[in-house]
This record gives sequence, structure tokens and C-alpha cells, in this order.
Amino acid sequence: MVRAVLRGGGQRRFTLVVLGFCMAALVGCMGRDDRASSGSPLQGGKRRLVWALRGNAEVTDPAMVADTDSGFVVAQVCEGLVRFEGGSSKVIPALAESEPEISADGMRWKFRLRRGVTFHDGTPLTAEAVRFSFMRQMDPSHPYYVAGRMTAARRLFGDPTTTESVIVRDIETPDDWTVVFVLAQPRASFARNLAVPQAAIVSPRAVMNAAADGQTTMVGTGPFRVAAVRPGRSIVLERNARYWGEPPRIESVELRMISEAVERERALRQQQCDVAAGLPPQTLATLARSKEFMVTTAAGMTGCVLLLNHAVPPLDSARVRRGVALAIGREKLVRDLLFGYGDAGYGWLPPAMVEASRPDAQSENFGDVNEAKRLFAEAGVPGGFTVKLMALAVPRVYNPAGAAVAEKVAQDLTACGLTVILERVPLEVASRRVADGDYQMAVWGAVAWNGDPSAYWADLFGDGQTNALNYRSGELHALLRQLETEIGEPQRKATCAQIEKLLHAEIPCVPLFYARQAVVARREVRIEHLNVMGLTRLDSVSMVREE
Repeated sequence: MVRAVLRGGGQRRFTLVVLGFCMAALVGCMGRDDRASSGSPLQGGKRRLVWALRGNAEVTDPAMVADTDSGFVVAQVCEGLVRFEGGSSKVIPALAESEPEISADGMRWKFRLRRGVTFHDGTPLTAEAVRFSFMRQMDPSHPYYVAGRMTAARRLFGDPTTTESVIVRDIETPDDWTVVFVLAQPRASFARNLAVPQAAIVSPRAVMNAAADGQTTMVGTGPFRVAAVRPGRSIVLERNARYWGEPPRIESVELRMISEAVERERALRQQQCDVAAGLPPQTLATLARSKEFMVTTAAGMTGCVLLLNHAVPPLDSARVRRGVALAIGREKLVRDLLFGYGDAGYGWLPPAMVEASRPDAQSENFGDVNEAKRLFAEAGVPGGFTVKLMALAVPRVYNPAGAAVAEKVAQDLTACGLTVILERVPLEVASRRVADGDYQMAVWGAVAWNGDPSAYWADLFGDGQTNALNYRSGELHALLRQLETEIGEPQRKATCAQIEKLLHAEIPCVPLFYARQAVVARREVRIEHLNVMGLTRLDSVSMVREE
């Protein structure tokens, strides 16, 4: 039996899961121009690509912004020492000319810079500019540090003035083209930390000028520069004629902010934009059948999971948790609710992650009612039990189907003899209750904010001892510490395989699915690939005139 309960609650700060695909910021050389286009993609006889964003991209310092759409913008305007490779979580050189030289103890990371690179304001990229970009975030005594706003810095670099959670102890610049990060301890995910938008390198002169004139505009080295901004409406990018790499294939891009999915779809159909992101799965399926549009997809870095509170009997039983896992038809969730735009939760990491296992098939038959009932009986609850299932009332990036997922999960569990009380609550309430352990089951999400398995599992399991699941495992704790410190892809893959084996045996929670990223474009737009971190670069996008 399924009973639905709608509850409200007080406003609390979201604390457990960062629900963006990755945190981000905007940098660029820009001016505020209310004359920026909001009409036809044709501008002055030249074709301008119009890309509809799903949110309000903030135009400000990259170290201060934490929204997904701004991260997308920064990927066009600014660059870091490294970046994520096209359709992968693999890190490749960007402003660094090659991969870092890492000392044998993993404590010193040396990067050699590309020569001849300039910021959009004409100033040169140097080692001191790199150090400036990081130290103004890391050091509270830095003249361009902004207290309370550079919230990503501790996660990325730590605080060199304290002994708490130190990641980077110092940054050395032995010459104009060499930067050496001195770490407090080996950290395998550090390269990926340097690939996220907050680690973008900005012009020191632009930062100083921005502080002097009260503006927050930043200047990067990317393939596009910001030409005009209509706050809350659109951002216009123009091709950087002095870009050090292969020049963009399009001259101009307008990033139009359209918060409602139905309005983005309408703009696409009425040829007011060329590309739309963040459309619901059913809309994607409909547009994919049209000859006018093409849907481009890629695996993402988020996962939709069913949290199980181990402090609530009988969920403290591994047999019961396995029974719950077997009861849920994950393929049907992807087929019926995501319309195929997702991957069933067979593994314990997003499939786009290079360290993830990729099983051809799972040994268990998910959706097996009889096997689930057998396990419940073995655990001492042959008649089932009553459980409260908490769900958000609205879709999220990790769960674009919204409350329908919880409803389907409840149906599957009911078929196995459970009585499910479905609670739909606002995000703020759910976040507080998950963080406080005030739930029994919850449809929730996790994100690998830097594309690393350590970050994804930390979102779910903390350090293996302290987490919202009330799940404690000394073995997982040790393996997670090992994963964070060991350097080398083969070694990390082997450790990840050990962790996935452990999680599969203990079922601390239930991976439901991994939603895929998707954008819809008009047929004349060519998108080579989407970046798994949501940081797709538009310099590889092209437009063709179809006869």
C-alpha cells in the first residue's frame, strides 16, 4: 500500500549534496550593453549561435559563483592549467603545455606554461599570474581576497594559514613559465581540482581594476570573450581573435537565459534559439522524432540514489537492503520515466567516470519480487514492513523525472509486501532532514563536483564513518583514504573496483540511475560532443547552411 503525505517546513541551508552538475563561475572581458540582441539569431548579416540556458548565469568573479550555467560560460571565456577532455572526466593540459611532473612522494606538482598566451586585456600569462589567481582565493590576508564569497577555495586548495584541511601548502614560481604546487599530502584528485571553473586563471590587472572601479568583470584566455551583458537576460560572446589554440568555428554566441523549460522549447520551435539545454526527458523524446532537431547526449556526473537509513530497523539488515535493491526495476525507471535518457544504476559510480566499472550485466535480476520477498523473510520480516519514503516535489539535475521516481519505487516496494508512506517535501526541508538523519528512505542525489570518484563517494558516504546513511565501515574508510592518496590511473581503478565490490556486498544505499546530459539543437548546428562535467566548449561547435 502506498500513502502520500505532503509536508512543508522551515527554510534551511542546503548542506549535503551540491546539486549542480559542477560548481562554476563566469570570467571574461565584458561590458554591460542593454543593446545585446534578444531577437533573431541573424545579427548584422552574420549568423550568431543562440544557446538557451536553463538558469540565470551570474556575471562575476569565478571564485565567487556556484551555479551550473555560469560554469558553462566560464568554460568559453577562461581556462585553467588543465581542463576536462571532450566527452570524458580525463584531465588534459590547457594553459599548461604538458602533463604535470609529480614528485615520487606525490607532494610536488610542477606545471610548465604555454608561452605566448595572453589574456583578453593583452597582458601575458605568466607563472606569477597563475599564483595570483590561486593565492587570492587561498590566503585571507591577500589584498584581493573576498571574505565569505570564495567558498570553493577550501575544497579546492585548503587554507594555507591553518592546519585544518590543508591541501596546498605553497605555490612556487621558479621562473616565468614554471609553477610548482607544494601539497600538504598526496592527493590524487588534485589535477581534477585544477580543471574546475573556480581554478580558472584570470588577469591580475583585471582583478585590480575590478576592485578599483567596483565592477566584477574578469578577463581570461579562452576562445571567446564577453562582449555584452543584459543582466538576467543574455550574455554575448565574441571570438577571441588572439586565441592561442585553434580558433572557434563560430564568430559570436548569445547565451540566452530562459528559466522555464516550456519557454525554452517554444523558443527552439519558433527559431528564436538554435540550442536548448535542460529540457525534460519526455520533451527530449518528442523533439528527437522531429526532422528539425537533433538531440546530443552524454553521460553525466550525477547519480540518483535511494538512501537507506541504517539507524532505522529493519534497514540495518543487509538482507533487507538487498531485498529493497532487488525489488526496484531500474531499467524500467530509465525506460518509462527518463525515456531512455539515463543509465540504470548497476554500478556505484557514474559511468562517464574513467575509474568506473562497466559491467555488461548485473548478476541479480532487478525487479525480482519473489527474490526480494525471500530475503525479507530470511531477515525476519516475512510480511514486509512499513517505511516512509521522502521525495522532492520537483525535478533536479540528478533526477529530471522528479517525484515520479519515488512513486515508481513505492509501487515496486509495495508489490513486495511493504507499506510505503510517500512524503513529498521541499528541497530545503529534505536537505535538512537528510543531513540530520531524520528520514527512513529518501530519493536523493550525489554529484562528483570535480569528476573524481573520491568526491562522488564522499557525497554519499563521507569518510566511511560519518554520513547521512548512518553507515559505518572501517574497510570503506581505509579504501577511501587509499583512493585519495594513491597516484596513477591503474592503481586507482583497482582500488575503485575493491570499493564497488564492498558496496555491492553491503548495499548501504541503492543506485537507481545516472541521468544523461542532453541538449537539443536545430539540424544546422553541429555539436561534436558534450562534456561530462557540463563544461562543453563552444569552440568546437559549428553551423552549416542547409539547402
